[in-house]
Amino acid sequence: MEKRKGTFFAIYFAYFLDYFGYAIVFGIFGPLMLDPEFGMFSPETSLRNRNIALGILFAIYPLVQLLTAPLFGDIADHFGRKRTFYILNIGAMTGYFLSGLAIYVYSFPLLILSRVITGAFSSHRGICMASLSDLSPDEKSRSKNYGIIATLGGLSWIISILVGGFISQSMGPAIPFWMTTFFSFLSLSIIFVFFHETHETSEHFSFEPLKGIRNIAACFQIKGIRSLFTFYLFMMMGWGINLLWLNPYTLSRYLVTPQTLFILLASTGVVWSLGSFTINKLLLRRYKSHEIARMGCIGLLVVFICCSLSKNFVPFAICALLASVFGALV
Repeated sequence: MEKRKGTFFAIYFAYFLDYFGYAIVFGIFGPLMLDPEFGMFSPETSLRNRNIALGILFAIYPLVQLLTAPLFGDIADHFGRKRTFYILNIGAMTGYFLSGLAIYVYSFPLLILSRVITGAFSSHRGICMASLSDLSPDEKSRSKNYGIIATLGGLSWIISILVGGFISQSMGPAIPFWMTTFFSFLSLSIIFVFFHETHETSEHFSFEPLKGIRNIAACFQIKGIRSLFTFYLFMMMGWGINLLWLNPYTLSRYLVTPQTLFILLASTGVVWSLGSFTINKLLLRRYKSHEIARMGCIGLLVVFICCSLSKNFVPFAICALLASVFGALV
C-alpha cells in the first residue's frame, strides 16, 4: 500500500512539473522577444522579425515532441516506465538549463537548441497517463485518477505563469528556467525514491521516427469518428493561436504592465478549471456532450470576434477569460 501511494505521488509530481515547464514560457517569451529592453535582439530589429522569432520558439517544441513522443512511449513499454522517466528528466534538465543560459548570454540560436532538447524530452505527461492506467484496474478509478491529474495541470498552469512572469520581471528571465532545472532534478530524485515500476516490460521494440505522423494519418481513416478528429484539429488550431499569441498581442496593442498581463494569463487557468469541472458538470445534467460542444464553439466564435474588435484592455480581458470558459466546454 505504501509503495502504491509513493508511486502515485511520484506520478503526480512528474505531471505537475512537466506542465509547469510547458506553461512557464507563455509568461516569458513574449516580453523576451518583443521588448528591446531584454536585449535578445538589437534595438533595430523590426517587430515583424521579432514575431517571427517568437513563432519559431513556440513551434519548435511541439514539432520535436510530435516526432519523439511515440518513441518514448515504445521505450516505456519495452524498458519500463521508471527508466523512461530517468531519461526524460535528465533531458529536460539539460534543455531548461540551456534555455536559462541562452537568455543569460543573449543567444537566440542556443535558445532554439534548448527548445529542441526540451521538446524532445517532454513526454512526461504521456508516461504519467500510461502509469496511471497501469494502476487503475477499472473505469471508476481511472476517471478519479485522471480527474486529479487534470486538476494538477490547471493548478500548475496558474503557478507557472505567476512564478515565471513575476520572477522574470524582478530577477531576470533566465532565473525561472534555472528554477525549473532544479525542479526537474527534484522530480528525478522523487522518481528514484518513490516510483515503483507499474508495467511489465515487453520484448518487442522498434524505432519508428515517423510513427507520430502515421498515427495522426491513421486517425483520419477511422470511419465514424474522423469528423470528430477533424473538428478537434481545427478547434485546437484556433484555440492554440489564441493561447500562444495572447501575451504578445496584448503587449503590442494595449498599454498594460507585464504584471497585469501575468494576472490575466493566470486567470485563464482559473476559469478553464471552472469551465471544466463546474459549468460542464452542471450542463451535463441537462444537455448531451455534442450539444455542450456546440455551445462552446458558438461561444468561442463570438468572443474571439469581440477580442479582435476590442479597443480597450478591460473588454478584451473579459472576452479572453470567457474564451477559456468556452474552450474548456468544447
